[in-house]
Amino acid sequence: MTHDVPPWGSPEPDRQEPVLGQPDPVPALTCPACSGVSFSEEEGRMQTRWGMGSHIFTIRVCNRCRHALLFHQGGGMAF
Repeated sequence: MTHDVPPWGSPEPDRQEPVLGQPDPVPALTCPACSGVSFSEEEGRMQTRWGMGSHIFTIRVCNRCRHALLFHQGGGMAF
């Protein structure tokens, strides 16, 4: 036997180590509705049911179809 094949099937794939000094490319944001790549950015706030706390969001609005994507900015109470 030339390769060490586990009894359950194919061997483990070769691991590819990241190249040092080169950051991973950041994937571009695309609209899930129309595949647009141009967005305007806004900030919004949403309160909990009884107003005891609120959440701050970054809102990206697609310039092509106006679909809104919400991104939560973190935890905690924001009054």
